[in-house]
Amino acid sequence: GTASHAVRATLAAALSTQNDALASARDPTKDMADGRTGGERDDYLKSRLDALRCERTSPDAAVAVMACSRFVLAPRGHMLHSSRLLEALSIGAVPVVVSDGWVLPFEHDLVDWAAVAIRVAEADAGRVADILRTVSDERWCAMQRAGRRAYADILSKPVDALVRVFEARNSIARGGANN
Repeated sequence: GTASHAVRATLAAALSTQNDALASARDPTKDMADGRTGGERDDYLKSRLDALRCERTSPDAAVAVMACSRFVLAPRGHMLHSSRLLEALSIGAVPVVVSDGWVLPFEHDLVDWAAVAIRVAEADAGRVADILRTVSDERWCAMQRAGRRAYADILSKPVDALVRVFEARNSIARGGANN
């Protein structure tokens, strides 16, 4: 929710005036950051699905909205990770990581995050819509394909991925694969 970090409030404010963007935030100290209850939020998201002419792919309205989105924000909060990152990849959207200094899962070993996600500095959070409008269809398609592969081959199987990392590092420590 917006209360977990100032960058989330900046994003919500910046995107609230965009016709081609949807920002829905939840504040755990209230039911909704904007005063709506959970049911009202779901009704709001359902109305956005209708307005965006999105097919309802999930009983969860938020997931359904993400499923018909090109980009899904994964802003920082209290934690060192955002569940939106993997949710975005699992449904075929390109995640937009809005955080300074996050080390993303398997970043230095298995996943080329520059090919999979858009990174936006926290200082640029208010310009995220303008930044995303510069992404060409070709780049978005390439990122979506890379994200689907990364999710299917690595991120949806974290234990297998960790084993691959350990094996590669063990091989390096022993002097290479031929030893």
